[in-house]
Amino acid sequence: MRVFVSSVRRGLEEERDALPGLITAIGHTPIRFEDFGATDLPSREACLTGVGNAELYLLILGPSCMRNGRW
Repeated sequence: MRVFVSSVRRGLEEERDALPGLITAIGHTPIRFEDFGATDLPSREACLTGVGNAELYLLILGPSCMRNGRW
């Protein structure tokens, strides 16, 4: 299964960097925007294409995603 990993980068670096190894270890393929490499597509379009090519979308939320203590 192809798993697209999404989150804010700031504040979740460790979690985000640990996921590809974990996803691979359980037999799946991680997809992250930072792994796309150079492309002629605008960033948003490249990201949406990556999401469209995935079978699972994993969104990581953390404290920086909250406003006034609420999601």
